[in-house]
Amino acid sequence: MALRDELEMIGSVYKDKADQLAHNETLFNIYEGDLLSYVLADLKEQLSEKTYQQIQYRVAPINVLKRLIDKLSKIYIRSPKRELDGGSEKDAALFTWYQERMQVDVGLSLANEFFNLFKTAALEPFVYRGVPKLRVIPSDRFFVHSTDKVNPMRPTHFTKIMGEYKNEKDETHTALHTYTDTEFFAHNEEGEVLDDVMAELSNQGVNIFGRIPFVYINRSRHDLCPISDTDTLAMTKLIPVLLSDANYATMFQAFSIIYGIDLDQEGLVQAPNALWMFKSDPDSDKKPEVGVIKPELDTDKCLDLIKAQLSFWMQSRNIRPGSIGELSTENMSSGISKAIDEMDTSEDRQKQVPYFMEAEAELWELIIHHMHPVWMREPDFQNKVTFSHGLQAKVNFPEQRALVDSSKQIADEKLKIELGIQSRRGALKEIYPDWTDKQVDERLAEVELERTVNIEVPADEAEVKAEAEAEETIDV
Repeated sequence: MALRDELEMIGSVYKDKADQLAHNETLFNIYEGDLLSYVLADLKEQLSEKTYQQIQYRVAPINVLKRLIDKLSKIYIRSPKRELDGGSEKDAALFTWYQERMQVDVGLSLANEFFNLFKTAALEPFVYRGVPKLRVIPSDRFFVHSTDKVNPMRPTHFTKIMGEYKNEKDETHTALHTYTDTEFFAHNEEGEVLDDVMAELSNQGVNIFGRIPFVYINRSRHDLCPISDTDTLAMTKLIPVLLSDANYATMFQAFSIIYGIDLDQEGLVQAPNALWMFKSDPDSDKKPEVGVIKPELDTDKCLDLIKAQLSFWMQSRNIRPGSIGELSTENMSSGISKAIDEMDTSEDRQKQVPYFMEAEAELWELIIHHMHPVWMREPDFQNKVTFSHGLQAKVNFPEQRALVDSSKQIADEKLKIELGIQSRRGALKEIYPDWTDKQVDERLAEVELERTVNIEVPADEAEVKAEAEAEETIDV
């Protein structure tokens, strides 16, 4: 079926995905730093107006999500090894040129973050002023669809959400750009083609690349559009809400409630140096009384609750949290930070590698065989060299190890050497696992050379030293 005839269907898919797109938008906004507004919205829904007016000044917008995603998204912290299968030196040079101009590791590192944040990500190679670039699209700004009956996990339609606009009737619509392998149309959510946009792009509905010009990365092996992890958003907001509750309770714990019975209120002033004088009423058998109610809150138990929920959440995400220790009002922030810093994500990161090996293979196939032949025909494109026919890119990631402090690792290896259970060569291989045997040999030789000191002793001093040693020699 022609894409023009499917535009109404694509509009319906967009409407059906409205909730998921909104969910992803919230995640993106919080990840970018706008946590406070969402925490305040939740508190406003849960509390009375008077209580909300007071607690909003005690909100603790601690963004655990940012730290967690950063910790999980480290598979590009060491650049993978990329090489072409076959080809000439000219091909290798062009391949390197693309990697440098597109800043591939930077873009894919961001894609890795979105992959852990949304469970999906999209890569968009494009050209700007004659230079290839790589754009990573957040998952609230695109969606995919498949009409493939045999392999429904293969996207047959990719739609990029271009924002809202108003038509001649002052009606608000959403502009959508939809691609298939052979066609492209700009349209709205009602399936109406945006002729002015198509004319501006000088496009008659043809995808000039002969393939969808995006790479879709999907963490699910069962759903083309995976179900969102609702726990991620809920826990991200719950932790600062609980901390804000503790802050609010602590505020009232700092102020005692003063009450009076049978008091004459006239002249009573509450101030640090105020003195209240009371006299009993001779005509009454009642005596004036002043009392204090001091509210009490077990803050440490509140923090223990937060600690337990944070730890359980991490474990449910297949993450081994670090040692949180005993949280208190004094070490709460450092305790949570320590737990995230020390968490072991190596197992989860190793599971991410196959997805990005597949994504990179698709990315380079798209660029080498579909995009570069089109781009190089543009007058201002900066590299007119052609790739050889049939090239394939191979990408190998280093082993995903637990991220440890380098100084601690060096200290551990030093202790092993002192105990006689490790060699200097073995220590270097542990500290620098990516080094070749040649690099290890060169470092050992360099260290040995610096440790070797040749001292030249003058001839007369040598003779004196020899005579002294001879005199000290005793024949028994």
